[in-house]
Amino acid sequence: MKNSGKSFYNEGYCKLLFFGKTKPYPARLFLKLLCQISIRMKKILVLTTDKSLQQELKEKLAYFGFKAQTLSDFDNLFSVIQSFRPDLLLIDFILHDSNGGAICHQVKCDPQTHALPVIILSEFPEFGAFSRKFGCSESVTKPVDFPELVRKINNYTQGRTLDKLFKTTESELNRKQTGRILQH
Repeated sequence: MKNSGKSFYNEGYCKLLFFGKTKPYPARLFLKLLCQISIRMKKILVLTTDKSLQQELKEKLAYFGFKAQTLSDFDNLFSVIQSFRPDLLLIDFILHDSNGGAICHQVKCDPQTHALPVIILSEFPEFGAFSRKFGCSESVTKPVDFPELVRKINNYTQGRTLDKLFKTTESELNRKQTGRILQH
C-alpha cells in the first residue's frame, strides 16, 4: 500500500480516546484542552449573608486552589450561575430572607441547574441527613473544617471539570467545522 504523503496526522489532527470513543481533534484544540485541564481552577459559588464567613471562605478556598465568587442575596443567583458557571454551589443554611435548603431545592428543580452539586453549611451537627431532603449533595458543619470541605468539593467536582472542558472544546470544534462547510 503506497502512502500518498498526506495523512490524517499531517493535517494537524490527532485522535482522542475519551470514554471509549475515538474522535479526531485538531492538534491545536487538543493542546489547548490539555493546558486547560492542567491549570483550570474549579469554580465555587458561595451564597451567605455572613460577611465574615464570605471573606473566610473566599480566602481559604483560594488558598486550596479554587476560584470562589460570593453572593449575599438570592435575588440574582440564577443569573450569576449562568455567567460564572460554577462547578459547585456552597450555601449557608441560615440566610436573612430565606434558608439554604429552600434555595437548594429551587436550584435542583430548575432544568438548567439541576446537575449542579450543592453543599450546605450548617451549625447543626445532625443536619446532614436532613439536608438530603432538599436535594443537597453534602452538608458541612460550621465552624468549617477546611480539609473536609475541600475533600467534599473535590469528590463532586473532579469529573464535572473535565466534562465541561470537553463539551466546550467539542462545541468550539463543531462551530469551526460548520463555518468551514458554510464557506465552501
